[in-house]
Amino acid sequence: MERKDKLILEMAEERFGKARLAELKTAFNNRPLNIIWAEGSDGKIKVALLQPLTPSALTSYCRSMAENKMEIGSKTLINDLWIDGDEELRDETTEEYLSAVMQVMNIVELKKSGFGKI
Repeated sequence: MERKDKLILEMAEERFGKARLAELKTAFNNRPLNIIWAEGSDGKIKVALLQPLTPSALTSYCRSMAENKMEIGSKTLINDLWIDGDEELRDETTEEYLSAVMQVMNIVELKKSGFGKI
């Protein structure tokens, strides 16, 4: 396991608990969960746990993107995949929301910038 992935796993275990993470991974057929984070305006790290990308969530996102409605697609995708976390990451009125949107878009693009798999 790479150092970055190890740090992400530690952050997730501290925030959500080892037992709960294991239970969730089992619930999603051992597919990797996604964790996103951003530094909050208060200086604290805001964290959210997202389920693996689903076909229905991807379809909604792609449909919105095709209609040039990135904002709607990203918001819908965050809400569709959301398991638990700091609400600032899905609240459009916060600074952290834009970071969350970009990270969720990266999940769709299958890039590894700003999110981790645990």
